[in-house]
Amino acid sequence: MPIIEEALEKFSNLPLESILTIDSIDVSQKVKKLSVKHGINLAPMLIFVIVDDLDYHSAKKYLKNNFEINESVASKIFNEMEEEIFQPLVLRLNFLNSKNEISVQDCANYIKEIFKNNLINEIKSDSIIKEKFNYRIFSVAKDDADFFDTLEKIFYSNQENLAHLTISAWLKDFVSSKGSGIFDEIELSDYLMRSPNCKGLNEDDKRLVRKLLLLYRNVKFFPESMPNDTGDNWEIIPIDDEKVIPKREKLGVPKTHEERQIDHLQETGNSFGVSSLERKVIEEEINSRKKIEGLKILAKKYPEGSLEWRAIMDEIRKLEK
Repeated sequence: MPIIEEALEKFSNLPLESILTIDSIDVSQKVKKLSVKHGINLAPMLIFVIVDDLDYHSAKKYLKNNFEINESVASKIFNEMEEEIFQPLVLRLNFLNSKNEISVQDCANYIKEIFKNNLINEIKSDSIIKEKFNYRIFSVAKDDADFFDTLEKIFYSNQENLAHLTISAWLKDFVSSKGSGIFDEIELSDYLMRSPNCKGLNEDDKRLVRKLLLLYRNVKFFPESMPNDTGDNWEIIPIDDEKVIPKREKLGVPKTHEERQIDHLQETGNSFGVSSLERKVIEEEINSRKKIEGLKILAKKYPEGSLEWRAIMDEIRKLEK
């Protein structure tokens, strides 16, 4: 049986863009949706498969044995994970890794699909992911003079919701307010401050609308929208200065009451009143509690609700039964 602590250690050694992609909002939501649907926590299995602690055949067996379900149900769950999570993950990781050879057409199709249906998650993604994504956009545009025109048209049809409007509606509202020409930071700030549709937005949503409109400007007015003619610091999806939050240092696990009791008996040489059976029970309790405390400390290294966090909490629940 794979061990979650060991799997998480391997996971932390993957390339950073892989970690950010696998632990993204999009993947997390898909794992949560399937977990709720089937009444089991699928986060640990995903991590085990990612780090090769489970291959495809073993994964089905893991589902069957770990959750006490029959083989047909295990196969059904795994097939759903493969279709909804594993295959899209492989496609995305290949797309983001510039060293992987992908046809220009495949890249173009992937980018167009994102602009049509999943742009908000892309705007929210980490700077490292955005840099990789922007690289692929420019690599396609280099061989397709009309690519930005194509993206603009797709952009206008995007029906994703951002606050109380769709992306399409935000673009139309901005153009109605500020016109269809290229705009600067002053005009953008004025829109965010004075537009009736921006009033009442929380700061997070307002930042997303700002990024959305910068993305619109970068696409519609390329290359005029770029900061120079050299290619330096060019971007389509706006990149912030956000940094990946480093994981916390490992902390020591405080000793339990039972552990201190055994330490005292060992120091004094006094085992009066503690039989070998009682000692064994106490030691088993110590091991269990110590592992739980260690896992709780480990869980603090990850954002609550993340893939890693849910995998650790699943292990804690098993130990506390």
